[in-house]
Formats: sequence, C-alpha cells, structure tokens
Amino acid sequence: MYVTKGSGSNGINTVYQVGNAGSLPTLANAATAPITILPGFPTNLAKTGKNVNGTVQPIYYPFGIWFANATTLYVADEGDGVAADAATSTTAGLQKWSLVNGIWKLDYVLQKGLNLGQQYPIPGLPAADNPATDGLRNLTGHVNPDGTVTLYAVTSTISGSGDQGADPNEVVAITDRLSYTTAVQSTSELFRLIRTPISGQVLRGISFAPTNKEKDGTGEDFKPEH
Repeated sequence: MYVTKGSGSNGINTVYQVGNAGSLPTLANAATAPITILPGFPTNLAKTGKNVNGTVQPIYYPFGIWFANATTLYVADEGDGVAADAATSTTAGLQKWSLVNGIWKLDYVLQKGLNLGQQYPIPGLPAADNPATDGLRNLTGHVNPDGTVTLYAVTSTISGSGDQGADPNEVVAITDRLSYTTAVQSTSELFRLIRTPISGQVLRGISFAPTNKEKDGTGEDFKPEH
C-alpha cells in the first residue's frame, strides 16, 4: 500500500509505503504497521526544505500516484499553490520515477502543454478569478502494446478566489514511452486537453470505467471490437 503527503507545512511531503513490503496491513496490525518513505524519495521537511543533514532541497507536493510496472512510478505533483511560483516550478506536473538497485530515481518531470501559471478564461466566472494550472492531482493510466504509457490526470489550480486547487479544472492526457529515462528522450511529449473546465464544477478524481473496447495499439484512441 502506498500513500502520499503533499500539502501543509508539517512533516515531509513525499511518497510512503504502509506496512511491510509484499503485504497489506490487516485489522489486527494496522495500528502498528510501519509507514516509511520509499527509498530515494524526498526526506526534507515541508516547512523548511531541510533534510536530516540540514541541507535544503526542493519541496515536492505529491498527490496522485500510478505504477506502470514494479519499477516505474508516475507521481502527480500539484504545485505549491502560489501563483508567482507556478510558471517556474521544476517539480510540478507529472514526475516519472524508476527503481534502480532498490532506490527510486527521478527520471524527469513532464510539463509541456500544461501551461503552468497561465490563466485561462471560464464562461460565467469573473475574470479576476480566472484560474491557472499549478500542477496535477489525481492520476490514472494504462500501458499500451507498443511500449508506451498513456496517462490521464486532473489539474490543480491557482486563482484569485482563494480556494487553491479547487477552481474549475481540466482533464489532461499524455503518452510517455515506458523505456525513456531522461528528459532529452521525452522532449516531444506533450499534454493534451481532453476535458475543458466548467464554471461551478471541480473535477476531483479520474478512473477507468468498464468497457468492451480495445486499445488500438497507439495509446491515443480506442476502437470498437471487431
């Protein structure tokens, strides 16, 4: 079982494992099940950015997570909720982590097409409250037969409304090649908008519904069975 802690100034914003590897907590042992940071993930305090050695490191804001396989983990980082920081954030968006010799390593962060920090208009919403994307929250995906992974996420927002993260948001998608491990390899990968924002509506999560359709092998669309 894996969980994230990615907001507030207390504790450590990172990805945690609940219980011992290979087993789930039970009713009998849940109260004493260990909660540990995945090896390689951030260990610095959310309030100061300092780790146990006193070194200041970037503060992460993980929200949704999705495993493509046992050694590839995608993490949706929602950003820090500060409008002035969104456009220059190096961690917000979709992070790709790989397990190498028992340690998780950050390969790269996908941001292209999210337009971080750029306001977008919403019909029926006052212009002063126009939101901008700050990062990503909930996340899901599927592995395609051609070696790519298609990921879907809801965006996190910032605006003048004061309700950071919960303004009218979007659903976006991106296709990543599973074998890529460097930012240079993923340069051409781009988020695309698949669900536009609507005034008065906030998208809280995303998941797949049962279907009798099959992937067409490109990771981009679906076609009826034949």
